[in-house]
Amino acid sequence: RIGRTSLTYGLDLVRTDPQTAGTVNGRNEDDDRVFETGAYGQATTRVSNALQLVTALRADRHSRMTGTVFSPRVALLVTPRAGQRFRVSYN
Repeated sequence: RIGRTSLTYGLDLVRTDPQTAGTVNGRNEDDDRVFETGAYGQATTRVSNALQLVTALRADRHSRMTGTVFSPRVALLVTPRAGQRFRVSYN
């Protein structure tokens, strides 16, 4: 927490190395290892008792693709009274 803002973050690391003795990938058996990495960060700010602002960014890389993919998110959460919540978001 930093004042009225709470932060959430994380990392993903995935390595896929199939060992199928040629039964699935055939002649590509020796060239089928894949690495995937990702990072995520989110900030939730309480603007007022009834309004929250959420901003987030995710970045992903895949060893078989070029470049990094970025996924932004912005959302407003409105809570007019207990038990009711409306969300407007853009991803």
